[in-house]
Amino acid sequence: MRLLPSGERALLVELSDLDEVLALAEAVRGLAGIEDVVPGERTLLVTVAVPGDLEPVRRALPEMTGASVSVVAGARASRSASCTTGRTWRTSRRRRG
Repeated sequence: MRLLPSGERALLVELSDLDEVLALAEAVRGLAGIEDVVPGERTLLVTVAVPGDLEPVRRALPEMTGASVSVVAGARASRSASCTTGRTWRTSRRRRG
């Protein structure tokens, strides 16, 4: 299992398969401070309500899975694609008409 920080209020958890993702999603939903849980095929995005709730969740994840954990320091989800796309669309629209 790998944990990738995703901003101040979220973690992206990489797991080996969908069964692990769904099992962890159910377990995580019961933790205090959880705002949203979004399962993917091999990932689980866990969002907390306030930044201070993230560390206790991060510490609880290895106990829930029994798996060894690798934490990727400094990784962040990027918003640049959506921001750039929005600016490009507005800019190109102005040029056309």
